[in-house]
Amino acid sequence: MTTNRKHTPFLTKELEMERYPVVSAKIAVPQKHVHYLTRPRLQKKLERYAEYKLTVVSAPAGFGKTTVVSDWIEKNAVPAIWISLEPGDNAFARFWSYLAAAVDQLEPGIADRLKPVLHSFTQDSAEAMLSLFVNELARIERDLVLVLDDYHVIENHAIHESLSFLIDHLPSSFHLLIISRSMPPIPHSRLRAYQELLELDSNDLRFTFEEIRDLQAKVMDTPLSSEELNVLEKKTEGWVAGLHLAFLSLAGRKDTASFLQAFSGNQRHVVDYLVDEVLHCQTKPLQAFLLQTSILSRMNVSLAQAVTGEASAAVLLSQIEQDNLFLIPLDDIRKWYRYHHLFGQMLRNRLEKEYSDDHIGSLHRRAHRWYQETGDYGEAILHALAAKDFEVAASYMEKSFPLIIQSGEEALLQRWLEQLPLQSILDVPNLFYFEVTRLAFQGRIGEAMLYLERAESLLREGIGQISPEKAEELETKITLYRASIAYYQHDIDSFLALVGANKEGVQQFGQIVHVMNLGEAMLYRGPIGFGGRLSKMAYLTSILSGSEQTRALLHGALGGYALIFLADLHYERNLLSDANNYADQAVRYARVTKQAGVLATGSILHAKGKQAVGQNQDALFLLRRAREDLQQMQAPRWQQLVEACLVRMQLAAGHTGEGERWIAQRHMQVTQLPRVSQEYENLTLARVLMAQKKTAEAKSWLHLLLLVAEQANRVGSQIEILLLQALCFHGEGQREEAFKTLWNALDLARTEGYIRIFLDEGMPMEELLENATQADGLQDEETLAYAKKLQLLFNPREGAAASLVSFTNREKDVLKYISEGLSNQEIADRLFLTLGTTKKYVHTIFQKLEVKNRVQAAKKARQMEL
Repeated sequence: MTTNRKHTPFLTKELEMERYPVVSAKIAVPQKHVHYLTRPRLQKKLERYAEYKLTVVSAPAGFGKTTVVSDWIEKNAVPAIWISLEPGDNAFARFWSYLAAAVDQLEPGIADRLKPVLHSFTQDSAEAMLSLFVNELARIERDLVLVLDDYHVIENHAIHESLSFLIDHLPSSFHLLIISRSMPPIPHSRLRAYQELLELDSNDLRFTFEEIRDLQAKVMDTPLSSEELNVLEKKTEGWVAGLHLAFLSLAGRKDTASFLQAFSGNQRHVVDYLVDEVLHCQTKPLQAFLLQTSILSRMNVSLAQAVTGEASAAVLLSQIEQDNLFLIPLDDIRKWYRYHHLFGQMLRNRLEKEYSDDHIGSLHRRAHRWYQETGDYGEAILHALAAKDFEVAASYMEKSFPLIIQSGEEALLQRWLEQLPLQSILDVPNLFYFEVTRLAFQGRIGEAMLYLERAESLLREGIGQISPEKAEELETKITLYRASIAYYQHDIDSFLALVGANKEGVQQFGQIVHVMNLGEAMLYRGPIGFGGRLSKMAYLTSILSGSEQTRALLHGALGGYALIFLADLHYERNLLSDANNYADQAVRYARVTKQAGVLATGSILHAKGKQAVGQNQDALFLLRRAREDLQQMQAPRWQQLVEACLVRMQLAAGHTGEGERWIAQRHMQVTQLPRVSQEYENLTLARVLMAQKKTAEAKSWLHLLLLVAEQANRVGSQIEILLLQALCFHGEGQREEAFKTLWNALDLARTEGYIRIFLDEGMPMEELLENATQADGLQDEETLAYAKKLQLLFNPREGAAASLVSFTNREKDVLKYISEGLSNQEIADRLFLTLGTTKKYVHTIFQKLEVKNRVQAAKKARQMEL
């Protein structure tokens, strides 16, 4: 029942052996215990694994799941990759890092190739990462079995989803075997229907009478009678943990019959009873040692001695192992051990009954000090939290903070922070910034604001040990976070007011303004671009154009992303010269600063600008160079974005084969739960489906994408999706549905001033607009006028681009007075506006008309009959 794990090196840099000395046990195939009984009937069933994609061995604790599988692997020399999971493996990056390290044991080099992949993606873009992961697996030329042991500890939904994706795309030579106390939350019904799932459950794993007889013959010196074995079978129902405990308790007893009659009930009651019996047979020092060391997930002599204060820890550990008291060696040299999970839990239950909370806290305190001294901050943090040493736990988190972020284990840090009071977090500013940023990223703005208010209240009350200098710095950064949240909520005036009032803070802590997710692929349709609201972007730009200092502050806060912001605004407004200039600046900036996100999005915008003026080869060159640069920067997430743009350009040129190859290489597929972080690739998939004439599938996919875009409040994305839907309907002859969908897109686009999003669709969109503008009864006058102005741009002439611009009623009033020769102050007086607001209106009008002064504006207005 107990197992011994072989020692093998762990290859990932972030979790190297020097820092985590026992982690190799997680990726080693367990060895059988000397008393293990081979079970041919289960071996025979497992031998059919190659016929299935997935094998699941599921049963409650103590059914011998792990040992059955490890014995089968050894007996049949199955090339297996084994991972023993723990609760800490719920961190998305850690889970997949372990998988890469485990595969590396049989296929050296794969971990190094996958390392940049694993740390370039978040769990929100899992499918993009997994497509690269699957491609690496496909390069393996021999059959392999990946075993995930104790999968029931995984609670992260993103990991379940990613594993389902892996199962769907497993290469034929790769097989997955899951060991769990419950059926994992994957699509097992579908797998059963397609006969792709092999299952072993508790009914399979229960010991038969013959197996119980053979097992006791190996374990006990004095055999039991058939009648006694029958009683034992009925009491335990073939449950191997109960059998082993019973055999231990029966050793040396003469009152066998009375003992067998004494315990009954469900498994929990049987275990409680038998553990009591096993403990009762031990000496008092050994009982105390067992209970006190049960708080440890793993231990060696030094750690056990530090926690218990027992000088003879080495002797006691040796005795526990010799007496077969469910102690599992984790390496060949027997340096590290752990208790069997079930036995350890029973010991902890007993510990809580026999020892006070203060005493148990002191045990955890000794443990976290030992782990801190050895540099294992992960375990140190867990024990510090258990001891309620919150300030110490926070200090440990701070020391390991760079490694946590580098390793992509933010989810793990989040779970730790949820156990800390705010005061302890405030004492470590990095943790405070992480927590408020996390809330903002998740759209929990109200909670983020409340969090800031509570922090300010604590600072005012002077609670804690924060120095006056640190408190002042915190207050400044809290204000900057408020500015970031205002930006996220599209409240430009509040954002500028808060930034303007803290100019020194922005210069010193500019990166704090990065509350919006700069790791998201479609930045300019997300928080930075106000969800694609060009009117908001134009308003901010108009304000910035009047203040060099404010413009510098924004660039300091957003870095190269400010240039992306400007490039996208000018591109969508069809101001291609300015757009290409900003995009080129962004790319140059990114190459110097090594910002992959700026390089990818800047190159895409620059390429689109080149394509818009017919320079297709230049556009392809820009994208291919960006792909090479991103490859060298080891930024696969951004590289995939550029590849999707290349596919779009090839589709526009009529090369559908490129799209088909991309789908196969990146394992793109229609799913029921598309992610907004994959929006660009998902829309590219829709375009490939349309090019392949798979219109029904494309429409279904676009419907799901539209729901996600609406939920994320992304206007630009909604317009693109509606246009693609309209083209699908039009291509199928569903004219009324096509026109209705087009008008919905036009209505959104008109208020924001979108142009290129229509022009980039080419001749099909031109034909759709022509037919739609001739239809009756579907459009209002303003939207119809907007559609007709768009039509003109498919055959551009002098002044056409400017004529497309729409004006608000207030802007029309200001333009009228400009044409009459009134000054800004006179216009302000007539319209009851402040002088500053009037200047903003004037600047916006100049931008829309593409003019530089009032004379040009008046002339352009007359030409456009405004």
